[in-house]
Amino acid sequence: MKIKNIRKSKKAITLVSCFIISLLINTISIATINLPILAKAIRIAEAEVEEKTDSTIKEEDKFLELRATEVKEVEGQNKQVIMELWANDVDFQGFDLRFTYDNTKVKPSNIDTNVEVTDLSNILEYFKWEDEFYNPDIEGPLDAFVIPDKENIVRMIVSFFPPATSQSTHIVDKGDGQWTVLGSGGVKLGKMSFQMTEEEFDASWFSLVKREADRTDDDDYVPENGIEINVDGNETNTLKESFRFRFTSQTSSKDAYLTGITVSKEIENEEEPSTPIYKEYDLTPSFDKETKEYTVTLLEYIDDIDIKAKLSDSKSKMKIKVPKRNAENGELVYEDDGTTISYEEKELLDDTKVNVVLNELGKQDTVITITVTAEDGKTTNEYVVTIHRPYGTIKGSIQLGANLRESMQGSYGHIVKYIANATIYNTGEFNWNGLITKETTMEELDQIDYQVQVESEEVNGEYTIYVIPGKYDLLLERLGFLANVVTEIEINENDEINIGNKVLVEGDVNRSQMIDLDDVVSIVNRRGVAEGDDTYDICYDLGQKGFIALEDVISAVNHRNEYISIEKYE
Repeated sequence: MKIKNIRKSKKAITLVSCFIISLLINTISIATINLPILAKAIRIAEAEVEEKTDSTIKEEDKFLELRATEVKEVEGQNKQVIMELWANDVDFQGFDLRFTYDNTKVKPSNIDTNVEVTDLSNILEYFKWEDEFYNPDIEGPLDAFVIPDKENIVRMIVSFFPPATSQSTHIVDKGDGQWTVLGSGGVKLGKMSFQMTEEEFDASWFSLVKREADRTDDDDYVPENGIEINVDGNETNTLKESFRFRFTSQTSSKDAYLTGITVSKEIENEEEPSTPIYKEYDLTPSFDKETKEYTVTLLEYIDDIDIKAKLSDSKSKMKIKVPKRNAENGELVYEDDGTTISYEEKELLDDTKVNVVLNELGKQDTVITITVTAEDGKTTNEYVVTIHRPYGTIKGSIQLGANLRESMQGSYGHIVKYIANATIYNTGEFNWNGLITKETTMEELDQIDYQVQVESEEVNGEYTIYVIPGKYDLLLERLGFLANVVTEIEINENDEINIGNKVLVEGDVNRSQMIDLDDVVSIVNRRGVAEGDDTYDICYDLGQKGFIALEDVISAVNHRNEYISIEKYE
């Protein structure tokens, strides 16, 4: 019978006792009180209160247990297994245990040295009581001895001897010398040592031994099912069911959980540049160890993030799987089909940041998988974090000069390459019309951070830009040519906007965004200069011939007084 908490029950028991005494005193004279009857009444009342306290625990949850809790490496020997003896919500005055073990896997060993014990009768060599239950000076109050049995069988009998003389946390006197061990909430009684020849422990190596059918009458006291637990000193009140004793293993944790995942990015600390600041990004849904899939939505132009994970059990291990990149150029690596991204797995330390390069805008989401393996080496959990980067597409083409390619091909057999920059800025960050009114300059524009920049294809001048949803200005530019600007391009996720073909006019060699006499003079002064000369610059070689010729001067003259093209996107 279990007492949930005898100290919590004392108040109730005392009240019942006081009630009985008060009743007796008020109904009969003190001289006529039968003290033995009174004591019996009090014990009955106490038992009833205790029984009510015990009613919430199921019978199958009241048992003794030999629990493997630790496997130790011992230099020069086999491993040592420590098995703890527990009373789980079962009270007892003694018990008789008979079990066997697979001696090809484990053998009893000295609890201090792990040397094999061959004489099982000396139980204190391989078993050690918790201090509360055994004092070597009095060799009690709990005593354990082993009765010789068949090979590989331990018959361990535990009882109070000599009788206890004082109560403790888990040893109480229930009256008339009925000393009892309280197992409420689980109580560790002691620990037993075994030498192990295998790499991993298995509780199935142990089992109870039932009384054999051919045993003589003298052996009636052998536990019928391998276990008998005496609960009150009465031989007729014993727990004999086989579930009353269990062999279990907690030698390695099965905890393969995380307690948190953090996705962050270091940002500039303008006040204290030497002290980094990390911006953290929200997981959707919020983290829960049982939830295995998360999304982080990034509406920023960043190339990488930091991710760290915190283990629930520090003895677990982690690996992180991320998109694989070429070691030389940093480009994504694909499978043979050319579309499936390859992944690589790396070690991930507990609560330690690891940098992950993100897939570029316009490519697949960056999928990060964290695999947690518990201490047992078998239990695993996978947590998947998808970095989603919403984007839209801006595309178009750039042509250098209205007839420049045809002219150069006809005169020199040379094909002009339509290579130029397409650059995205946030709308409102720069006064483009100020370039015409001379209120702003291109040098001032260079001080503003752009969001995205790509280079157009040399043959057809086509470009494709992936941007996060927002409102942007697009600058199309090549040195030596007037720029073309398209403003207020508003784009949402999955939008595709085609700007069309834009012609950049040749002749603006000083990047003032107006072709004037200064440009013409600059080209004239460099006429005849060839590639490799100190004064050669590609911005004066408008036809990309490798030298500066009369045709370059003529181009500038023909477009004199023309300005940058600025238009609002409609």
